[in-house]
Amino acid sequence: MKFLYPEFLWALLAIAIPIIIHLFSFRRFKRVKFSNVRMIEEVKEETQSKRNLKHLLILLSRILAIAALVFAFAQPYIPAENVQNIAGTKAVSIYIDNSFSMDASGEEGPLIQQAKEQALTIVNSYDQSDLFNVLTNDFEGRHQRLLNRGDIIKLIEEIQITPNSKILSEVIARQQDILIDADALAKRAFIISDFQRTFIDGSPITNDTIVRYNFRPLLANESSNIYIDTLWFRSPVRQLNANEELTVRVVNNSSNSFENIQLDLKINGVQKAISTIDLKPKSVADTTLYFRNSIPGNMAGHVSIKDHPIVYDDDMYFSFDVAEKVNVLVINESSAKDVVSNIFRNDELFQLRNFASNRVDYAEFDKTDFIVLNNLNSISSGMSQELNKFARNGGSVVLFPGPNLDLSSTNEFLLNVGANTFGNSLKEPLKVRDILLEHPLFKEVFEKIPNNVNLPETKEFYPINRRSISNEQRLLQLQNGSSFLSGYDLDKGHVYVFAVPSIAEFSNLPKHALFVTSLLRMAELSLYSGQLYYTIGKESMTSSLDLELSGDQVVHFVNAASGYDVIPERGYNANRTALFFQDQIKEANNYEIRILDELVGSISFNYPRTESELSFFTRTELEQELKNSKINNFQIIGRNVKDLGSSIESLSEGKKYWKWFLILALVMLAIEIILIRIII
Repeated sequence: MKFLYPEFLWALLAIAIPIIIHLFSFRRFKRVKFSNVRMIEEVKEETQSKRNLKHLLILLSRILAIAALVFAFAQPYIPAENVQNIAGTKAVSIYIDNSFSMDASGEEGPLIQQAKEQALTIVNSYDQSDLFNVLTNDFEGRHQRLLNRGDIIKLIEEIQITPNSKILSEVIARQQDILIDADALAKRAFIISDFQRTFIDGSPITNDTIVRYNFRPLLANESSNIYIDTLWFRSPVRQLNANEELTVRVVNNSSNSFENIQLDLKINGVQKAISTIDLKPKSVADTTLYFRNSIPGNMAGHVSIKDHPIVYDDDMYFSFDVAEKVNVLVINESSAKDVVSNIFRNDELFQLRNFASNRVDYAEFDKTDFIVLNNLNSISSGMSQELNKFARNGGSVVLFPGPNLDLSSTNEFLLNVGANTFGNSLKEPLKVRDILLEHPLFKEVFEKIPNNVNLPETKEFYPINRRSISNEQRLLQLQNGSSFLSGYDLDKGHVYVFAVPSIAEFSNLPKHALFVTSLLRMAELSLYSGQLYYTIGKESMTSSLDLELSGDQVVHFVNAASGYDVIPERGYNANRTALFFQDQIKEANNYEIRILDELVGSISFNYPRTESELSFFTRTELEQELKNSKINNFQIIGRNVKDLGSSIESLSEGKKYWKWFLILALVMLAIEIILIRIII
């Protein structure tokens, strides 16, 4: 125990005053004569012993009253562990978790409201001259400074729920950046949150030992939550008049089971499908919604369920494009036959154009989805450069090598697009042995390969060399282990390379059913439908939108429901136009993409699902997690602490006892008065 004003302890000498009074009795007695004093002597002895006890008790009460009063003025306290009571200005940073989970109700109302009230209590527990900072999950610029009490109270009162969320390491790093340059001798950090398990990722946290960290957990009422976690199409291609299968994943976070939970699917505001799903406790279930693309163009989708009281994760928005036709461009060697073009010529899904290898119009590449290099003996450097650009921007290219192949120019092209090179041709009869069934090219074509299936055979082929640095996938493989068809991913596009020309002199491929199937699937998969949706707070840019921008044209993301208009910043990523929306998107929904007020596409945003997992740390678990994160200088203000102001004072300055000693002094004085009035 220490004393704030130890000089007052000299006043303990006043204890001598009641002792002196007790030792010297100033009362005068009157003498009365009795003839028989035997009875009086007995009464005198009994009364005198009681009087002595009374005087001793009065003396003790006076001594304790004086001592307690002196201690009260000396203000005794027990310092908090690892805390120095530093006089002078203090800098205090308060983090208020305003993520979606803080919208839940607790014993005293919504957690976000409790957090704001407790933040105000913290501010009012410090001196008027102290400096304050408040942080939220938005990390706004106005929250990056130290302010006086009046200004910080206004900021705290303005805090609202946000879709953004942060982890503890980010919060502490930001608090340290603010406090490190503060002109203050004492630095305190408070973190008010419900402490979901996703809030602490377990990684070590670099913390300033000068800063004292105080954690205040808030407890929400127990509630169940069902939410849509994600969705995806079974096929990567959206085609006109095609039957679509949309898989939706639903999570039951609660310990209860649910039956007949309804899912609604709307496309462009029109009801397309309804389904129901049963959910076991703590389970994940997938269900499939079926619909048909009856019109081409931009599609804005919305899947929803109904679940109360937590509703922010009951909706999922997504966008996709339905192409009216697949634009196919075939570049032929002058002597090549029409075997490739015939596959696409009579199919309404495809728009076919043919060019001779020496008369290619590269401007047509911008209008093309799929390019076939049919039996080219050589590839010029100019064509190689244009093909590389085309593939990286999302197009697909397939190469059938020519019968009189110039290895030098062809291999230069292959290296340029990240593919493996050809070796000299080998005249060797081999059969295709393996098919990579899990690849999208064959995934919806074969379920399994029959034992006696008839696969293509070679007479002569160009062996495809292996390179460890390529991302080659051997889609069709020969008996000797060499690749018959290889696939490569190139940024957003694809490159396919056959080991044979499309002529009968090299193999029976041109007459095989797999020839037609492979080319049709390659063409279909060339329709890049883009990213279905973006997650607010997790993704800040997109470069997958096929937009033609010129000059200073401005792109707008417009929420048609609310009219909210966002102007993303233009830039470049991997030689593609990129749009940076940073933290401008606040509301989950489908947004129209407009240029000069013309609708050119759609983009969708959803809230992150990290807040949907309603699992929280207990105090013991939280303490262990903080120790694992290497945070040494911290205190946890438990949920059972109701008087937060007094608790903060104890945590920062230690436990003070002057009030108790003042009460003790008053009690002793009252006892003295009672003892004096007792007649003995």
